Amino acid sequence: ATEIDGVAYFEAIVQLDEIPPWMRSGLNADIEIIINEQKGELRVPKRFITETETGFEVLVKNGEVFTPTEIQIVMSGNDGYTAVTGLSTGDILVAP
Repeated sequence: ATEIDGVAYFEAIVQLDEIPPWMRSGLNADIEIIINEQKGELRVPKRFITETETGFEVLVKNGEVFTPTEIQIVMSGNDGYTAVTGLSTGDILVAP
């Protein structure tokens, strides 16, 4: 790694199947390396999830009532979101 202003940079060679016409040799790039991917699960901001003695839960708004609802964490990302099961599309969550 090369450290510039406290940030580690790594030199890498990337080989593309097709080269876009705008790409030139020597360009810098930010690359995201995806090591795991989950499709088809709902994603919830981590700040809505509370850890309990038995697992994890979120508060779901049902009318004027806030109901603690148990969820299962499928995968946590580094983007502030967590893939979960136990919720339905359209559920309204309340931050604790």
